Amino acid sequence: MSTNDFDLDQFKATYFEECAELLIDAETRLADLQHNPESVDAEDLNAIFRVVHSVKGGAGAFSFDQLVGFAHIYEALLDRMRQGEIQITEDIVTLLLSANDILTNLIQAAQNGTTLPEEDFIEVKNKLNLLAFDQPANTSSEPSESETVTSGEKRVQKYIISFIPKPELLQHANEPLLLVREMKELGQLTTTVNTDRLPSIQKIISDEAYFSWVFELVSDCSLSDVEEVFEFVTEDCDLEIKIHNETEAKTEKQEQASPELVSESPSDSGTKKSLEATKQQAVEAMQAPTIPTPPSGKPTPTGNNQAPQRVSSIRVELDRVDRLVNMVGELVITQAMLRQQVDNLPSELAAFMAKGFEDLGMHTREIQESVMAVRMQPVKSVFARIPRLVRELATKLGKKVELETSGEHTEVDKTVIEQLSDPLTHMIRNSLDHGIEETPADRVKAGKPELATVTLSAEHRSGRIHIIVTDDGRGINRERVKAKAIEKGIISPDENLSDEAIDDLIFSPGFSTAEEVTDVSGRGVGMDVVRRNISNLGGRISVQSTPGKGTKFIMSLPLTLAVLDGMVVAVGKEKFIISLTAIIESLRPTKTELHKLSNGAEVVALRGEYIRLVKLHRLFNIPDAQRDPSQALVVVVEIEGGKQVGILVDELLGQQQVVIKSLEENYDPVAGISAATILGNGMVALILDVDGLDAMARQASHKHEPPEQTGLLDTEKAPQKIDPPNQLKASLTDNKSALPADDHSEDETRKYEVME
Repeated sequence: MSTNDFDLDQFKATYFEECAELLIDAETRLADLQHNPESVDAEDLNAIFRVVHSVKGGAGAFSFDQLVGFAHIYEALLDRMRQGEIQITEDIVTLLLSANDILTNLIQAAQNGTTLPEEDFIEVKNKLNLLAFDQPANTSSEPSESETVTSGEKRVQKYIISFIPKPELLQHANEPLLLVREMKELGQLTTTVNTDRLPSIQKIISDEAYFSWVFELVSDCSLSDVEEVFEFVTEDCDLEIKIHNETEAKTEKQEQASPELVSESPSDSGTKKSLEATKQQAVEAMQAPTIPTPPSGKPTPTGNNQAPQRVSSIRVELDRVDRLVNMVGELVITQAMLRQQVDNLPSELAAFMAKGFEDLGMHTREIQESVMAVRMQPVKSVFARIPRLVRELATKLGKKVELETSGEHTEVDKTVIEQLSDPLTHMIRNSLDHGIEETPADRVKAGKPELATVTLSAEHRSGRIHIIVTDDGRGINRERVKAKAIEKGIISPDENLSDEAIDDLIFSPGFSTAEEVTDVSGRGVGMDVVRRNISNLGGRISVQSTPGKGTKFIMSLPLTLAVLDGMVVAVGKEKFIISLTAIIESLRPTKTELHKLSNGAEVVALRGEYIRLVKLHRLFNIPDAQRDPSQALVVVVEIEGGKQVGILVDELLGQQQVVIKSLEENYDPVAGISAATILGNGMVALILDVDGLDAMARQASHKHEPPEQTGLLDTEKAPQKIDPPNQLKASLTDNKSALPADDHSEDETRKYEVME
């Protein structure tokens, strides 16, 4: 394989992806050290050292000099800590956390093609350097000469390197030629090739390694520099590095090799042996046609060259996974369409084909679940960013805060992960700035410990993921919240609100109780943004607060944004989908169970409680729907905060797994509608947002207006019922999740005009 075939940008992208994963691991382990600096796990230190070492090695390959220089100093300090030369204290751990933050910033700068101003991290760099080398850092970011040699001046040494690849080395995308080129950059290199393991032409397998090498390197580099060349292949080879004429050899992996390779250092004449014969033999062997043998005939390496069984993995671009998810979604739709066609066949033929379609449905479901599992990722990648945020904010606000996390390995769709960071950051900032008391002294006066606690947890519940942020602060000051809401005109002074409704005011647009604008809060772009972002993900957020005790925020999100298990309901001639995870029960109310409130809102009595009734035919202006609730069905659903509402529908048509098609790219957000899908008969159905429906019904009753005049569509501008135009249907049936924004007729556009 030629290096000309390498795509440098692709390798850089892979490097930065790996850096992100490595830094998450380091951050987690450093957080453990921070909690227990007295009882340090040696494996944690070794793991953090390996992270920094890997980051430095990759940065050197791409000439990220600033990153290499800082990582070198950071790595040197960690090495001294591993050797027990430096005692681990709380101050040392704090310094390591700062160093990890800077390493993250340097990687981000390298990814953006820039560098960080030296003054941004020189203080931390000097502290690291004093501990690592007992001297302040140089102004240059590159390691000094004195740091890369064993004595005060450079010394030329001869290294004898025995490199015996395991057969699977090439299968793991490792290329010996690259190792040779890296060593040539270190000094004068002489190479000897051993072809003793090369089988006959008929038994050669093209992706197995048969050659071994002895390298003689004359260089002024350090032993660690030589080791770095092989750091990514140590699992796939037997490697021994010896310094010529030294009694102690540094061994990466001690494996039994041929006597002439390990007994004594070869003489100059032996190591400078001509390569022409072996080179020609290698070329002829590798250019010969390969005849793959069956597994039973595959040559088994002798001795310690037998490779252990291991779990292998590959990196796949997310776009490829998304395309696969879309194709599986279309397969689900097609399977549903075929199934519906079979139901229309004569009974004998339908019965004959039923078993086949049952198996097809089962296999389709298995394929879909397997593909969706590829997109699932633990929330750990998001949670790992929070400790740094808490540290920085606590320092800036002068508060003592401890972060506790749980459920980091709870999995959710990657799309949800990517969009979860901003809302979660807002919530954490809100907890530290508004939830936690102003000073530790205030907490002591309130009978609490100086150290405040913020808890971040994740758990699966009823087919959704719940992200919970809890603090043990002062709770929501409801009098202050209500006064601020009146001041901003959000509510009127004479409104009588429950505690729950007052708490919910913090999600109002532009709402903030901060007295002054700072870089932490007071800009009025806080919790309303959180609710909007969560809503865009098909989720909901609620708040529970006890004055003087603390506040809890609960985000409920779907596990995936690609498919949905839903209940198909009919209202008039229209079909809608309600998520099964939101449905509690369904019933047909009697006339005695139906009541109307003074503000015009209708409720249904259910086991001693009154549940608000949401009439879809009114909100969406649907003719031919059943208007008498006692002759229709009420689907009871759960909304934010565990509350219940009843959605009035004509009938339930059955459960169905549907593929979610987003409307966001080409349409403004539509109240009460979260997305669309295609049913088995090819018809488009809208997926209902139950929280949005409740908000619409509340708004209608709050204004004391007939709901028909406050619906989704204006009846004068849109006399037609909601019926997605043919072009919308065609768009939803292709492989794209987007809907065309152009080429709508005037009538079609008018059908979907949203009234403010």
